[in-house]
Amino acid sequence: MLRVLLLIEYTIGLRDDMASPHRTNEQAPDDGFYEPQLQLARLYQKRHPRSNNPYLSKVSGIAYGDNVRVPYTINTVVPLGSTVLNILVPGFGSTKSAYVPMAHAMALGGQNAVTIKPARHQGIRTLTPRSLLHPEDLLPEEVSAVMRDIYNKHGIKEFDAEGHSMGGPAAVKAAEMANKQSKGPKVRNVMLIQAAGAS
Repeated sequence: MLRVLLLIEYTIGLRDDMASPHRTNEQAPDDGFYEPQLQLARLYQKRHPRSNNPYLSKVSGIAYGDNVRVPYTINTVVPLGSTVLNILVPGFGSTKSAYVPMAHAMALGGQNAVTIKPARHQGIRTLTPRSLLHPEDLLPEEVSAVMRDIYNKHGIKEFDAEGHSMGGPAAVKAAEMANKQSKGPKVRNVMLIQAAGAS
């Protein structure tokens, strides 16, 4: 009983801290401020691995580019903007759902993560003639569109891109495209996970 009361008191105190007007997104995210919330989220996940975690939030959106329409989901425990946002770039045969466990694990570790639904899995109506002529440009354009949409809607400027398989070259190309622009989102780091073309 005492443990439950302490947990409730701890949670209420955490909510009061989160609502404090003195906390800004520019303050360092690694100073332990969000650690209590992360610990509660991890504890719930450990005890209820197959149920929806109430501490894990999902923010969905649809990004539009010149040749693409991309549904995406941001998985978060700590508030958006408090950390660099990780964008998971899928491999050629992969689906959005294949990366959800990784996104959840990253969110529970304090790193918010984005999963995207590649256009090739959405059907032919989402593709344009240019997409069919240059399929190698499709995934980098999708990643760029998602970063721009999140930047415009949520003001997040920095991203880390994790590219798996064919998503590796796409993440590199998307980073080059983003970092060449004078304004807009920037890619801070690119991580290659069993990426095509990497030795």
